[in-house]
Amino acid sequence: MRIWSRFQTDIFHDIVNGKGHTVVQARAGSGKSSTIEEGLRHVPRGCTVGVFSFGREIARSMEARLKKAGIKADSKTTHSHGFSACRYKFGPKLAVDNKKMDAFARALVGGGSEEASDHRRCLAKAASLAKGALAATARQVDDLVDEFGLDLGEDVDRAEFAKDVLKMLDWSKNPYLRAQMRDAKSFDQLWVVSRGEVPSIDYDDMCWLPVVLNLRVWAYDRLFIDETQDLNACQIKLALRSIKPNGRICAVGDELQAIYWFRGADKDAMRNVISALGAKVLPLSITYRCARKIVEVANKYVPDLEAAPDAEEGVVGEATPEQMVKDAKPGDFILSRTNAPLTDLCLKFIKAGKRASIQGRDIGTTLAAFVKKSKCKTIDSLRDHIDRWAEREITRILKKDPEGSIALVEDKAATLHVLAEQCATIDELLGDLDKLFSDNKNADESPDLTKITLSTTHKAKGLERERCYLLADTFLRVRKGEQEPNQEEKNLYYVAVTRAKRELYFVRGVR
Repeated sequence: MRIWSRFQTDIFHDIVNGKGHTVVQARAGSGKSSTIEEGLRHVPRGCTVGVFSFGREIARSMEARLKKAGIKADSKTTHSHGFSACRYKFGPKLAVDNKKMDAFARALVGGGSEEASDHRRCLAKAASLAKGALAATARQVDDLVDEFGLDLGEDVDRAEFAKDVLKMLDWSKNPYLRAQMRDAKSFDQLWVVSRGEVPSIDYDDMCWLPVVLNLRVWAYDRLFIDETQDLNACQIKLALRSIKPNGRICAVGDELQAIYWFRGADKDAMRNVISALGAKVLPLSITYRCARKIVEVANKYVPDLEAAPDAEEGVVGEATPEQMVKDAKPGDFILSRTNAPLTDLCLKFIKAGKRASIQGRDIGTTLAAFVKKSKCKTIDSLRDHIDRWAEREITRILKKDPEGSIALVEDKAATLHVLAEQCATIDELLGDLDKLFSDNKNADESPDLTKITLSTTHKAKGLERERCYLLADTFLRVRKGEQEPNQEEKNLYYVAVTRAKRELYFVRGVR
């Protein structure tokens, strides 16, 4: 019989006898999935129960666990929950078309040139971010462009861009405007030709439409929310509407693992949920993943993290870059705050005859799009283009907000410069991008342990390895005018450190 910790038994007692809503601060490796599963066994009989997970695979995994345990509860994502509300409103034939926003952008920009294609992608991305953030004004859209580092190009009128995004949001409220209308040049043409056809929405609409159209959503007596810190404003709003008037929410997350701000997650998700619900907060602080010495490292910024009673001592040490290249083995993680140093290191591993790749195919795709958009024919001209672009973007961001973050611009420029130094031609550079960046998973979504995986902390979240190397000089950066790293930097360090189960090595001299 499993012995539960004092934190877990307090949570189970609250589920049975507590009043009101609860937020559980679940530290890294603290067994939150097992705690949720056991907690569901304590829900009073007769209650309808929902479990919202962050991501389809996690929801499916939880569903399988609950089925095996004989626990009756709906396991789903916020998107699938919202989609049910949309189908209830617009009918069972409602289709999902993730090219819909591109069609709307085409109605505004037209097709043809590569510049038009890039502009459409930026419009679609901005509209997606706006839906997640529940942005509804031109200023809010403009702020999102900077916050998430969208490269609009020199000739784009930002005020007009924001107006176009708002127009796309307005069109999105009508699912009968079909994305299949590739040749439509205007809203009127989209509407006239599409009227009466089967309605369609895209992925973002699944959460956004129930909120902005105030659709009826299924509500539960008890609702458990996992990875609360990674939800965006729209997902939070939808979740809070999915509980009956006298129902109870148990939201599980770790505010110190909130690192997906760049992707649209609400920076203050946990605090906003606590405030909105008037929730009590219960800790879940014992990690069953990390060895004792690794916990001691994490305690610098997360003092309440505890090692499990039977945790081994573990190893924490330092290594030179040369030692790391020599000693790292398949299955090891090389973790960095930024992408730039990973490119050069990955090439060194490959030259040393070791299988290695960088986690994140989408990163390679984004960098390749930048290179193609530049239309540069030589590496030297590309270097100049990178410098001009970075200078222009940094100047614009700081002019708009002297405290604005320029980290995304700096990392993108540095990564491209590292690649440019290794290549003689643009085609060679594009080939390296395709070769270096990948998603290190097998077909069944299990980790590919046949390679050394180089990754940013963002891409490594949710994963773990027996041994990790941290590029120490890339972490805990202090912004100009500040005395210590801000909360985002501390969170990234904590998440990186706690990917290691048994061995953790700090590597200095790589930036």
